[in-house]
Amino acid sequence: MRSFLPAGLMALCTLLLLQCSKVNDAAPNVVLTARAEHNTSNYGLYKGVFVGSTGIILISLRNENDNILATIRIDGRLYQFTTIGTLEANKPTELLFKSGNSYFTFSVDADGGNAAISGIHMEGHPDAGIILFKERSDALVRCYEGSFTGSQEGTWNLIVKGVQLQGLVRNGNTTTLATGLVNPDQSIFGEVSSGATFDGKIVRDKVFGTWKNETGNIVENGNWEGVRTY
Repeated sequence: MRSFLPAGLMALCTLLLLQCSKVNDAAPNVVLTARAEHNTSNYGLYKGVFVGSTGIILISLRNENDNILATIRIDGRLYQFTTIGTLEANKPTELLFKSGNSYFTFSVDADGGNAAISGIHMEGHPDAGIILFKERSDALVRCYEGSFTGSQEGTWNLIVKGVQLQGLVRNGNTTTLATGLVNPDQSIFGEVSSGATFDGKIVRDKVFGTWKNETGNIVENGNWEGVRTY
């Protein structure tokens, strides 16, 4: 077992803060920092969103140096994670990340596919959920944090990579998965695992639309919106 020390942790946090601040400017950040040599490897950058409150996550597996680090920003606060484990290039990977009493397991295929988070325990944030995409040198991952209102209300956080869209929709302590597609004109459509459907539009750093859920004679609907925070 090899211990990966947080030598580059400050650089990773600085990257996260700088890129998030750029998103709040008039033009969204489109800087790609993932390295081309890691496009089909388990190495590289992974970005995603957090619910159980709201936030974003960045994981770097030797993207620019030997560091294996993760940062989660929840309600504006940064949580810095390190790991002890074995990481080999082009091999299926499973790593346990820890920060104080908080921890989660990250897994990914040898080619960077099927990145996933499991076993999440975030102190002060029960029943948390995280989804993420691998960023490529030619495919930026955009993270949006938002909410939905109407017949029900809660958190509506999305990640977009090219035509792919995934999201976490949280109402109370229940989290469901949203999946969808992004058209060339930036219109979007998809469905939630709860049975709801949604559509909308991405306009610069904002995303918004409507949702609807029909169960027998019961019809629930409303609006949703978000802003790009990474």
